Amino acid sequence: MAKIIAVGIQKGGDGKTTFACNLAMAAVEAGYKTALIDLDSQGNAGVTLSGNPDMHHIKESGAQQIYEVDDPVFAETDSGVFLLHGHSWLEEIDFREDVDLESLNLRSKVRNLPFDYVIIDTPPSSGPRQLAALFWSDLVIAPVKPQRFSIIGLGKLLQQIKLARRKNAGLAFRVVINQFISSSTEQNQFVTELHESLPSNIMKVFRSRVPVSDMLARGLPVWAYKKDKKLGQEWYEFCIEVLNLVK
Repeated sequence: MAKIIAVGIQKGGDGKTTFACNLAMAAVEAGYKTALIDLDSQGNAGVTLSGNPDMHHIKESGAQQIYEVDDPVFAETDSGVFLLHGHSWLEEIDFREDVDLESLNLRSKVRNLPFDYVIIDTPPSSGPRQLAALFWSDLVIAPVKPQRFSIIGLGKLLQQIKLARRKNAGLAFRVVINQFISSSTEQNQFVTELHESLPSNIMKVFRSRVPVSDMLARGLPVWAYKKDKKLGQEWYEFCIEVLNLVK
């Protein structure tokens, strides 16, 4: 049975796709057969892993297969991650009749996909596709910038997690503070507040670093950046720690 990890936050730009792709690539490097399902209609994770900048304009073989076919066909990428890519037509799923019930009934199908790990990149807003990922997953990783609007987005995600736990009681969550600027007094205050409000759920604080986004743009994990081995080791060890949270 696959171990399912969703990456989500109800705000764009906080590093959701960065963490989803790095988690998937770390799982592959650790020897696990791994898939990524990109439920975000922007399709950034699919573009990143496929190396095709137009992937988000292609509907064929996309993530809608989870809803529409018995045996989804995943594309194997150069990274070794198997992919169901995201695209704008995924928004049609949100308007299906009884879509939340349909998503809940797909839980067994997703969890029985032929992979060790399935990483799900979710939309940056509440809705049926985000809730679906929460129904299916063992764990949610929420990357959040130490900024006011990001923390508001985290609060909304926590409300969705509470709702999903009515049907998926074992759903766990962890928060990663991302793109932290240590010289910012305001950001330091937000970090303190997050630690105080979620003391057992904060996993890590990552400082803002240009190589992280630069490597993602090339479809590579952070640890492929050879000029800063410490940074790469920090990211890889974090990803392995996340994978090990799911038993």
